[in-house]
Amino acid sequence: MRRSVTTTALLALVGWCAVASAQPARTTDIRWARDVGSATLTLDGVLNEPQWAQAETITLQWNNPTFFTPGGGWDGFFGNFNANPVPTDPVNATVRLLRRGNILWIGVTALDKSIGGKAIDFWTGDGLIMSITDERNRSATPETELNNFNGNNTDEFFFTYFGADTTAGSLPRLFGNHGDDRTLWDGVTTLQGTSNNDSDTDTGYTQELWIDMSMLGVNMNAAGGDRLPLTMSVFDFDYGRDPGGKQFLSRAWWQSGWGGDMPYGVGYVYGSPTVTTSSGAVPVINTPDLRLGHPATGQVITVDGNLNEPAWTLLNPQVNLRYQPTAAMLDALPGFGPYYTSWFRPGGDAPGAPTVVDATQGHIRYFFQGSTLYVGLDTDDQAVSGDQAEDRADGIRVIVREGQSMNPGETFPFRGFRAFVDTLGILQTQVEVNGGNPPTPVGLTASLRLKTGTTVADASDVDAGYQIEMAIDLTTIPGLSAGTNVIYLATTFFDGDYLDPDDTALSYGTRSWWLVERGGGLFGGPAAMTYLDPSLTIVSAENAPGQQGPALVLLGAAPNPTSGTTAVRYVLPTSAAVTVEVFDALGRVVATVQPGVQPAGQNEVQIDGASLAAGSYVVRVRTADGAMETGRLTIAH
Repeated sequence: MRRSVTTTALLALVGWCAVASAQPARTTDIRWARDVGSATLTLDGVLNEPQWAQAETITLQWNNPTFFTPGGGWDGFFGNFNANPVPTDPVNATVRLLRRGNILWIGVTALDKSIGGKAIDFWTGDGLIMSITDERNRSATPETELNNFNGNNTDEFFFTYFGADTTAGSLPRLFGNHGDDRTLWDGVTTLQGTSNNDSDTDTGYTQELWIDMSMLGVNMNAAGGDRLPLTMSVFDFDYGRDPGGKQFLSRAWWQSGWGGDMPYGVGYVYGSPTVTTSSGAVPVINTPDLRLGHPATGQVITVDGNLNEPAWTLLNPQVNLRYQPTAAMLDALPGFGPYYTSWFRPGGDAPGAPTVVDATQGHIRYFFQGSTLYVGLDTDDQAVSGDQAEDRADGIRVIVREGQSMNPGETFPFRGFRAFVDTLGILQTQVEVNGGNPPTPVGLTASLRLKTGTTVADASDVDAGYQIEMAIDLTTIPGLSAGTNVIYLATTFFDGDYLDPDDTALSYGTRSWWLVERGGGLFGGPAAMTYLDPSLTIVSAENAPGQQGPALVLLGAAPNPTSGTTAVRYVLPTSAAVTVEVFDALGRVVATVQPGVQPAGQNEVQIDGASLAAGSYVVRVRTADGAMETGRLTIAH
């Protein structure tokens, strides 16, 4: 298992946060599955064992006031259904969670006067729909994946009437990514009425199912416990056979209303050997996904693109993004980042597409001051394109979830704050609201600093990179106000590479995003619960918990440009086997040096530039564990 949650350490941190920072308990996105111990649960769809009375619950119902929070909600579907705006028999279900060892048990009791479904489309059926993270789905070698999208690590688990037998008295079916695998899961439904029969009035139905979490990479039997990321929704389709126009589909969800991905948010089911049906109150979880500090009193932050104030220099980056990250980079990301981070290169999977040879890292830092969120991007991009089109842009988009929904029952939309470099080396900004851009970037101040030696849109040189500094006024975001301490955050990093002025086909763009790709609209992703901690003053890198440890660092080549031999220098965090490769503008390997295992610290290899044609090249240093850094080299004869 790539990542575990140690409950002992977690509770120690929870206790510290509760005293030091008054971080509120996470009540909307966390539930515990109590262990029933040696008790037996019978899969019969009845839920009559006494342990179910001690189970944590999730209420999924129409007009649930507790769902005015990110992730939760309810809605109705009219479409082809002849329905009134308000259903006469809306969704009303309770979900209960237990576990026996590493088997998760889920019980659903739904009140419903019209049980069943109709063979129209996905929406026309009653039952439970879940999306569950399968940790086995994540690639062990993400740095080799051309494109990866956040939904790749989630599986569908449906227990509904969609696609089921629609004759009177029939039962829903289990289907999804593992529909027929009864070693992984199974379920039983009992009816309090007659399904698919509108001539009677039903009372409801009960669903009981179990899932073997060990087959999803989760181990709640471990000493520290573990957590299972999932979302769930109950669908309620009414009167499918009634010609009188009563048809209606309502649904209510916990974190996301859909299966297959997690477009609204993610919930966590926690389990630990110490949390049982007889252990009393469950532990309170109040640790955020990301905890931000603020500068010392009196420190002035000037938004000039130069990340030189102590608040910047004392912090390690909280988020590091690049195209084709390593497994270690993914695991270092906050919150749900290890499993919901994506990367994309438009056209990169087409035949003959040039190789990505400058997969630059974007190092991103965050802190706050008053009601302003500050974001700093630092990158050593050696080919700054300046293209303003999103598919080849250089820059950043910071995504903040709004604090209110547009309509009752809907989840909170996102707002995107974007800053990108244009062809003249000038920073352009946008604020994206509900899928569109307002005429002026309200709430955003940003500035750019091109590092010495960087010339934008010039493929003949080796750039040194740039910095972007952003200040986001949180009070301009609907539902957020002065003094707001909890926000929901995500970020996208754009890296366009302009490599050959004579052949624009050799230029390309990549982007990678932590949790959410873009702002606007209702569909985004599980943004990180971020706590703006008034008690956390930035005094050193050590007071920003959860940062990435030492990493491979490429120091560059010297001399550069060169007409002869040059030394490629780099720093290894630990002893490792190293490979150094040189790529031409077509992405072909033209030189390889393998010095073998080298010690931690600064090392170097020699590259014979005399054997290479004049032009611009990319040098890549990689280690056997998948760490990789790239740089630029110019050969001049």
